[in-house]
Amino acid sequence: MIRYLLFSLLGFLGSALVLLIVRTMWYNFRSNLLRRKAHPDVIDVTPIPHKHSNRLYIIAWLLLGLGASAYIMNHMDDTTRTKATYIPAHIDAEGNFVPAQQINPNNEEKTAP
Repeated sequence: MIRYLLFSLLGFLGSALVLLIVRTMWYNFRSNLLRRKAHPDVIDVTPIPHKHSNRLYIIAWLLLGLGASAYIMNHMDDTTRTKATYIPAHIDAEGNFVPAQQINPNNEEKTAP
């Protein structure tokens, strides 16, 4: 149970970390482009309105994080697919070697492991 929780948190928060890294790289790239432009001779002192956090970024993080968590939870299944009986390799009463087998109780089919 704890393993499921840890992997789900990793999927949820890992996507946030990846998006944060991509967003930071984009802001650095954009600020480098703005810094390379020629500086004007007049200094503008008008106040710049504060920007709220990018809602698209938060929505993308939530969707990607929830999707990754759902994918991880869906693919982490502990139930066995078939309950087969394993018969190890042995030597029968006549001295012949019998290879290992798995017997499925549903269809009584013998398969090699």
